[in-house]
Amino acid sequence: MKIPILFMQYRTLLPGQQADVTPAGYRKKDKIRDVLGKPGAQLGLVTVTSDKSKGIPEIGVTCEKYCTIAKVSDKSDGSNLIVDVEERALIEKILPDPVDEIVYGELTAKPYPPIADNEDTRPLTLGCKLLDSLYERLPLPPDDDADLRKGLVAAHDVDGLIAYIANRFRIGVPQLLAADRAEDRMRIAKNMLTGLVITSENERKKASSKRGEREEKEEDEEVAEYRRRIEELNAPDEVKQKLNVELKKFSALPPMAIDKHSIANYLETVLGLPWLNYGNADIRLGDVARILDEDHYGLKEVKERVLEYIAVRIKNPDGKAPILCLVGAPGVGKSSIARSIARAVGREYVRMSLGGLSDEADIRGFRRTYVGSAPGRIVYSMSKVKTSDPLMLLDEIDKLAPSAARGNIQSALLEVLDPEQNNSFRDHYLELPYDLSKVFFLATANSLSDIPKPLLDRMEIIEISGYTQDEKLAIAQRYLVRKQLKECGLAEGEIAFDDDAIMFVVEGYTRESGVRELERKIGSVCRKIVKKQMLEGGNAITRVDRGVVEDLLGVPPFGKADRDTAGEIGCVTGLAWTAAGGVTLPIEVRLVPGGKGETIMTGSLGDVMKESAEIALSVVRAHGATRDDKTDIHIHVPEGATPKDGPSAGITMACALMSAFKSLKPRDAIAMTGELTLTGKVLKIGGLKEKLLAACRAGVKTVLIPKDNEPQLADIPDSVKDALRIVPVEKVDEVFALVFGD
Repeated sequence: MKIPILFMQYRTLLPGQQADVTPAGYRKKDKIRDVLGKPGAQLGLVTVTSDKSKGIPEIGVTCEKYCTIAKVSDKSDGSNLIVDVEERALIEKILPDPVDEIVYGELTAKPYPPIADNEDTRPLTLGCKLLDSLYERLPLPPDDDADLRKGLVAAHDVDGLIAYIANRFRIGVPQLLAADRAEDRMRIAKNMLTGLVITSENERKKASSKRGEREEKEEDEEVAEYRRRIEELNAPDEVKQKLNVELKKFSALPPMAIDKHSIANYLETVLGLPWLNYGNADIRLGDVARILDEDHYGLKEVKERVLEYIAVRIKNPDGKAPILCLVGAPGVGKSSIARSIARAVGREYVRMSLGGLSDEADIRGFRRTYVGSAPGRIVYSMSKVKTSDPLMLLDEIDKLAPSAARGNIQSALLEVLDPEQNNSFRDHYLELPYDLSKVFFLATANSLSDIPKPLLDRMEIIEISGYTQDEKLAIAQRYLVRKQLKECGLAEGEIAFDDDAIMFVVEGYTRESGVRELERKIGSVCRKIVKKQMLEGGNAITRVDRGVVEDLLGVPPFGKADRDTAGEIGCVTGLAWTAAGGVTLPIEVRLVPGGKGETIMTGSLGDVMKESAEIALSVVRAHGATRDDKTDIHIHVPEGATPKDGPSAGITMACALMSAFKSLKPRDAIAMTGELTLTGKVLKIGGLKEKLLAACRAGVKTVLIPKDNEPQLADIPDSVKDALRIVPVEKVDEVFALVFGD
């Protein structure tokens, strides 16, 4: 049989295989493809076993003169030839064609000798034997293993099985063509697979060895780095000993161990904490006073207490840091004071919000035995600063939410805030004592009544009362206007606020003890001016007066009617303290004939105020006020939806009842505060400054206060005392005389 020859270097195709081949040994490959690449054409596939031959190989470079005969498949795309190998052949002669450069060969078909059909020679049996000897060592994914077994089952004879294995693993040697016995061919194929597996295993072992060496080297470097950091850590010996124990555990664990990651997190946490790193002790008292005055207007008591602490710290650097608690209404500047104090004393500042916390672990941390354990917020806050003596603000300490199911968070804070215990605070995660005695703790709260008594006992209370109108004016001109101009992208001085405009905002648009709403209104004016400038161009507003404010903000929500305190029969104005500051509290009484002689109380009153009403009713009756058995007494305290309680409404209740019983009209612009006993004595109250400020805002002229509160008038600003006629009273008879006249 004379057919074209296709030479393949170092590649042998066996009967039953399908493969893509590229012509070799020809210079004009495109022409060869045109001649040899026609679908259905027969080719002789000859293996070249030497790369020393040039041009068309001689017959001697092939293996024992055996080759295969193939047919070009119709799947050929022109770039490569896809052939189906049909049978084995013997090469008789090579006939080169020097004109077309096509090599022909005289080939004689030489099929494999037939094999007796018995159990040992069946393809599946032979294939399974072959795989059983190599299955554990074959580097095959599960999907490939399944495909291989399907191919073995599909083989019809030994040669088909061998061809499939050779094609599957891209292996094959010319000796397979010369082997007539099936056992020899199976032995050759098995040796080929064994060599493949051994080579693969050697490469895998080599790669694994390199990877292990690299991981071991990286791990050694990591351990060495931890050891260096432990040696350089400025911490007590107990801490270093604990870290060395943990590092020893870390180095003994394998790289992929679960505990290794948790130990690494622990090492990073402890190494990241400041243990014995203290800030600059060179503090000048004069500089502290100057910074506090620059940042805040007024707040005399707070500034004096901070200066006292700094003076003592300069005299005794080893003294214990104070634990101060700033108590005041929202918007009076408690948090900003803390930041200013930190700047004044040269300390790092860190804030921790306690509002809504209910889990003890938030303070003490989680034990390391728990999954996802972490340190508490105290230790976490310390890790954010670089020194062991920062100023830590415990914000909203009155808004803790105790939960018995998760431990008492209030009790956990005792160890933090107790000067006798916080030098060895223990976090459950750290398992080490941490010194908090040098930390300057500063807490904030809106109300003392919501702070647990044990915590209150550990802190020094500084009450920040609301601001007077003059103080609000000064704060607005010094700080708020400048801040809002910057927020709106305006240059300082580009817009000027008149004092009268700011006072108009204070009186007509705000009702607060602090300045938060005042700042919002100033910001609203600035934003509206910026919008107006961008829309109208040249019609820019450079000075804000009363008219501009009303034009931009609209009608004031708090007008003269809100400040009118002219009394009516049965209506008397009281003063009350709330977490948001002082407020006026009108109390109304009406006698309703045709009833059952009952006393009706409305306005969401608490138990204390109901008791005050009962006492006031008894006192009024003792002073000759009577009613018939069919007249109801209705006591109402607006606004009805707002809960009210507290021991300071006694004399107000008594005056309202007396006015209703005897049809007496109270004096105009008078307000009062004070509790009452059955004997008619006026008792001391709290929140005096806030109540007097509320009276000023409401336009009150005369205020009655208990005689026992008279010493506190020394702390009231002169502007408030000048605006009010403050009358201390001791007995209810004095109150009636002042309210109703002689």
